[in-house]
Amino acid sequence: MVNCLIAPSILSADFSRLGEEVRAVIAAGADMIHFDVMDNHYVPNLTVGPQVCQALKPHVTVPIDVHLMVKPVDRIVPDFAKAGASIISFHPEASEHIDRTIGLIHDCGCKAGLARQRIDAVHAKSGRDIRLEVDGGVKVDNIGAIAKAGADTFVAGSAIFGTSDYAATITAMRAAVAAC
Repeated sequence: MVNCLIAPSILSADFSRLGEEVRAVIAAGADMIHFDVMDNHYVPNLTVGPQVCQALKPHVTVPIDVHLMVKPVDRIVPDFAKAGASIISFHPEASEHIDRTIGLIHDCGCKAGLARQRIDAVHAKSGRDIRLEVDGGVKVDNIGAIAKAGADTFVAGSAIFGTSDYAATITAMRAAVAAC
């Protein structure tokens, strides 16, 4: 597979050293930094907001990929765009008007993404040159199978931040994708 992207999720990083952690995974070969944003309403967890994105932006030399698991989604899009997001993804059911939310994300200067369950269905039906990202459960031992299903962008949290050698893990992930 050509041009796979590895996006470590800061949710698994050491928050007491977040800037250092982000710089370390970028130096190790990360293509993006991923934010899982949860509001304790749409999903039953509460995570980071745009202030964390803004604080990390000076440490980040790659795109910031924000996955919004919040409702209503339109309210928070401009805040993350201003804070430094490059890509903002959301769940279709979290928006009253999907096309308007996509337009809002684009108007804020970011790329837009939709969070969907089935890679193979989206890939086959899209007919467009799109990236397909898998967020959750991506590890060295399953990334090849995920790539075979059609994904080209891989969010990995504990699979990267839970290791002692970020570069070796990212290299092993790329090798597993290339082998499929």
